[in-house]
Amino acid sequence: MALKEYQSFKSKLSSRGDRRALNLLSTLNLLRHDMLIDEQTIIKACLCAKTLASLKARLSEHLQAHAFTKNSITTYRSRLTQLATTYKQHINPHVLDEQANTGQRLMHYAAKYWPKKNKGQLHTLINEYSGIPIGTIKRWTSHDAQPRAQHVVALAKLETLFGLDMGTLTQCARINKQRSLSKHIKPKVPLPKQQPEIDTLPAHLQLQINALLDFKNKLVAPPLSQASFAMRKREALPLQGAGRWTTTPDGINSSAENFCAQVLRFFRWVVTSHDIEVQQLDLSMLTCVELLEGYTHACFRSEVYNTLLAFLTPLYGLCEANSGYLTRYHAPKCTWILYDGHSTEQFDGLDDWLSQSIYLHRQIGTWIRDTKHKINERRHDKQSSGSRNIHWLLDRADADLSQSMAELQLMIEAMVEFADKITEPARQLLPLQVAVWLSLSIKTPLRISNWCAMQWLDAPFAAQAKTPVLYKDAGTYYLKVPRNWLKNRRSLEVTMIEAKIEDPFTIKLLNRLAAIRTQLAWPTMSDAVFIQTRDSKTRDRGAPYTRKALAKVIQQWTAKTAKALWPERFIENGINPHALRHFMATFVLDKTGDYGMAATKLMDSVAVVIKVYGKNDHETNTIKLKQLGL
Repeated sequence: MALKEYQSFKSKLSSRGDRRALNLLSTLNLLRHDMLIDEQTIIKACLCAKTLASLKARLSEHLQAHAFTKNSITTYRSRLTQLATTYKQHINPHVLDEQANTGQRLMHYAAKYWPKKNKGQLHTLINEYSGIPIGTIKRWTSHDAQPRAQHVVALAKLETLFGLDMGTLTQCARINKQRSLSKHIKPKVPLPKQQPEIDTLPAHLQLQINALLDFKNKLVAPPLSQASFAMRKREALPLQGAGRWTTTPDGINSSAENFCAQVLRFFRWVVTSHDIEVQQLDLSMLTCVELLEGYTHACFRSEVYNTLLAFLTPLYGLCEANSGYLTRYHAPKCTWILYDGHSTEQFDGLDDWLSQSIYLHRQIGTWIRDTKHKINERRHDKQSSGSRNIHWLLDRADADLSQSMAELQLMIEAMVEFADKITEPARQLLPLQVAVWLSLSIKTPLRISNWCAMQWLDAPFAAQAKTPVLYKDAGTYYLKVPRNWLKNRRSLEVTMIEAKIEDPFTIKLLNRLAAIRTQLAWPTMSDAVFIQTRDSKTRDRGAPYTRKALAKVIQQWTAKTAKALWPERFIENGINPHALRHFMATFVLDKTGDYGMAATKLMDSVAVVIKVYGKNDHETNTIKLKQLGL
């Protein structure tokens, strides 16, 4: 009986097709096929909390052994909990789980109130009675989304309809009750705790913010009489950016929420850094160059570049000369005393303010450019540890390319030793495949697309192959890539190269990989050299890797191995496959200086090699000439 219910449960998940069902199915496949857990144990874990906890521990150990990140392990453990909850609801549809979210509770009571209605009809009935959008109900049900404050009244109305106790639907949700800048929105991101709280915004500032939101959300422009001074010819110029911030059916306006959160952060900085009281705050401070410059420098010192960019980007459009909302309606009309005794500038004349607004707009653009440059610098520094290059192989002053080659060989041997400690063939396959890739890439640094398409064929069939192949003939392995698979195949210099693998260690490694593939409990779906060892959302195990998946596995295992070998280097990321290709080209040129040999190694044209690496080689030779005194 239990097995029949389990099979019907799987069939129901397969027929649903939504993201939640697909995640639960992938978790089932992981338990059933990768961890080889029988169905009875899975059923028992879904019904027994103690067995579920034990299964979670086994799942964590399995994922850690396959180099999953902590976030991924947490995600799979959460999915296992969802799987147990969903299975209980399947076998007892009339019993509501204690941990059900708001959407599940709402659909449960709606199904009891309107029997014999399908899911879509229930969504429509709830929408017609309460006014909650159908899309919002679906997100509550399928994606564990949580209601917001604007949904409390509608949920209370449904509680009355269903005859429920007050709070049955509203108290189970984590409703966002943060204080807002405006009656229209709620801040999305909490502000830093170290900044002082502004208990109540001044009434005039609240009205100014509401008017700005009406302009950006609803195309409502203030009357021209509210301008700072006589507008003269500017009265005929249209304002820019009206109605650009759209609101979703849920009443959520992300652009307005983010901007208002950043504005509140700016005002808190003003109150903290200068002797300005809360009652003195005014929206015209956003057009004060002195205050904006100080805030920008403070963000640069704190390195909160993304926060600063989120503030400056919408401000750039609002402060556009002549046609900007803030520059037209909120010019600085008074002076504010700064903490250093200096005072801000005020403008009573239109001509002076026009020139100042042009300068302000250009200055904000400059700050945006500098902020983006800092963000790119930080991203580059983060990636320099191995995501896009292998500088961590050259982190010592006495290191050279020969030493780095020796360290690559150490990594290969370490991955083989790790595989030796594993008895299960399916788990041995993953580190061995990465070791084989690294060993072959040192000899033939192909592009990642060639590695993914490479087939493992017998010698008689390799001659007619139209894809990259690896085959064995008379105890020696050969690697062949047809010309039509090479990127620069239009060049006459690029020809199909048949590389011969004569290294005894690599041959032994390939023989071991071939033997393990014959011991797998599951069939290989392809003759590809590199195959997936577990099911994914798009491919089953045994299928060839995609470029992105293979690159990710290579980076994970090379990082894991390098961290174990050299913990003092603080390595964060592994080797990027294309970075190793560049490294090998540099190694060949450093040892031989022969562009033709480097082109043969890369299966590329000499012209391309000179174009990519010629400048680097020229700089090296220039240094050598200086050392010789020439």
